[in-house]
Amino acid sequence: MNKEIKKLEKSLQKSGVTSAGFKTPKKYFDEFYDALNLKIAEDTFPDTTGLNVPQDYFNNLADSIVSKVERKDTSKKKTLIRILYTASSIAAALLLYISISINSDSQKINFESISEIDFENYISEGNMALDIYSLTEQIETIAMSDIFYDDISEQEATDYLNYVSTDFLLIDN
Repeated sequence: MNKEIKKLEKSLQKSGVTSAGFKTPKKYFDEFYDALNLKIAEDTFPDTTGLNVPQDYFNNLADSIVSKVERKDTSKKKTLIRILYTASSIAAALLLYISISINSDSQKINFESISEIDFENYISEGNMALDIYSLTEQIETIAMSDIFYDDISEQEATDYLNYVSTDFLLIDN
């Protein structure tokens, strides 16, 4: 194909045609794309916005808002109804509170109400970490008289310790 174009070009030159006969201004194609994009953008946007605002709308806007917000009816009947609703809701809340507080059968929890089994279960489930060292720290701060309800003489305690095996009291490291 290139050979045919070259042949045609040579034959045109022999016949005296040196140019195609069309001329364009300088920098025509540089400015052409900008002009084309501008024309497309102008054709795409509508000439009008499609929104019509009534004449003097913004001049009267504040007055119309204020007139709608202002209370038109401040009659005694509406005020009495509001007071009645408020009073009845307060009375219902007080009645509910009183009925709940009277009918509650819950016991107050203290150390006397907790059984030994509950306490042992609490410890065995891992809710309280106990080891021999933390227990001995606590025992050192407790006086012996706080532990026993009856006064035990020193002779009775010595006799008991001589009679009972004390091997379980030794701590193995």
